This record gives sequence, C-alpha cells and structure tokens, in this order.
Amino acid sequence: MPRRSRMYWSADRARDGSARDQSTLTDHPPEYLHSINIPSLPPSELALKVGAPIMLIWNLRQEGGLCNGTRLIITGLYDWNITARIIAGDYKAAEYTIPRVPLETTEGQLSFTLRRVQFPIRLCFAMTINKS
Repeated sequence: MPRRSRMYWSADRARDGSARDQSTLTDHPPEYLHSINIPSLPPSELALKVGAPIMLIWNLRQEGGLCNGTRLIITGLYDWNITARIIAGDYKAAEYTIPRVPLETTEGQLSFTLRRVQFPIRLCFAMTINKS
C-alpha cells in the first residue's frame, strides 16, 4: 500500500580498495558511511513525499527517457520501489517504477570502495545552471 510520505535509508558497505578480490570488508562504522556525501551517489537518507520533484542521477532506461538529469514527480512510495512521472521532454507524462540499485564509487579522498544501495535520485527543488 502506498504512503504519502516516507523516509528511506541506504544500505552502505565499504570494501578495501587494495584487496585483489575486492571482497574484503573494512571496519568502518555505519554512521561514518552514512555521513559520506559524494555527488555521484544518492544521499544516505531520502525523505520523500508524493508530489515532490526529483531528478535521476543515474541512467536507468535511456530508450524510455530515464537518463541522468531527468526530472520526475513522485506518484507513489512503496517498500522497495517508488513510482514517478516524467514532467518534461519527449517522454512527458510517462510513469515508471524506480527500484533501489547498488552504486559504487572510489571518488574523492576515500581509501576504500563505497557501495550504496539506494534510489538513484535526488530532490530537485532548485537546479544549478549546469542541469537546467
């Protein structure tokens, strides 16, 4: 059953960047991993409401218009996914289900690989000139 508002937390994991098999987990506390905010990753905590404008930060389905930078309006919030409608462009009014996806990064000053499972979106009440 969909809700009107909901808080989503990510599942974060850190792997040692020097290990060859990339399966060695590091001993970073979850609080530290949740505090890492890198532009290529979604935030660790997402407070969403039906009707809120969001922007995709990862290509999900290019042939359907779900590309990096696509703006959508949330139409439903569920346990494992959200539904949203595209608000502009060639695919205007198309509605899609957006799942949680695993995203990895080695950007920045991190000495490990951060793996975050979260919706590939950000709230977009205001946009910079680069994304407009």
